[in-house]
Amino acid sequence: SVCVTDSKTFYSGHGRPFYFHAVVLLFGCFPASFFAAISLFKRDATTGPQRAFDRLMIILFWTVLVLFSIVKTKTVLYSSLTWFPITYLAALFLHSLVSGARRVSKPLLTCLACFGGLVGCAITLFPILIINKQWIVPLIRDKFAVACLQNPVPWTGYEFLLGIGYLVALAAALALFITKRPVAASVTLFGSTAACLFLFMLIFAPKIEAYTQGGPVAFYKEHANGDVYVRALFKSYADLFYSRKKPGENPKSHDKEWLLKGDIDKPAFFVARVTQTKRYDRDTTIQLIRLKSEYGFVYYKREAAR
Repeated sequence: SVCVTDSKTFYSGHGRPFYFHAVVLLFGCFPASFFAAISLFKRDATTGPQRAFDRLMIILFWTVLVLFSIVKTKTVLYSSLTWFPITYLAALFLHSLVSGARRVSKPLLTCLACFGGLVGCAITLFPILIINKQWIVPLIRDKFAVACLQNPVPWTGYEFLLGIGYLVALAAALALFITKRPVAASVTLFGSTAACLFLFMLIFAPKIEAYTQGGPVAFYKEHANGDVYVRALFKSYADLFYSRKKPGENPKSHDKEWLLKGDIDKPAFFVARVTQTKRYDRDTTIQLIRLKSEYGFVYYKREAAR
């Protein structure tokens, strides 16, 4: 199984729907989740330890899914314990398929084709649309997103071939399932998905990071070794990691308002989104020095109190 997560989903989120984790697991653990869903509701007749372990995996899955669907704060990692039962149940189904006890149904093939095709098309179109950003910018109402897209991230123009390759592999896997060659089909489907994800992380992820947080990360690293405070003025953990914030610093430095208005003992640097600048530029009680503004982010400095 290949479990895919977006960096933003690692942050705690409130107000997400009850079915958040179900959707994340269904699409994030593709293709294992689609095979596991069958074993989850319809299992082969087993006895002894095998049957007990099957039940244990199912209980584990439902316990984690229901528990973290109820809680208000939802992140991808909360349901990560279900990845094990999902992959186990998927393997159980594939074993039955290889042994001839089961067949791949048309609804399952349709689901695999639809979702896999959606992924392949998304990977194909994404670099094309980003390179030709003038096509999509008029459709985006988010000022911050539009500003981020102005970052001159280099693209070769051939990245779309990854999506084309995955679509071809998916078609081959589906054809092998239809011709009753489950081993070759499974290897093709899971292998191509794993390879696609690996190449996506290698080719696409650094470019996406450059758009979403490339500037702030470079800013945090620049001040990591200085005797200063570094703080993001929006919800993020990147400032803690890339600025190498260590235990033992002034406990007050965890308080954003103290850094902005208090009697700080050393310079403080801040990163804000372009949509937040009205507050920090107009509030005369804060007294921030604007250093620069680029690609959706604004950088400030506040001198230490004298």
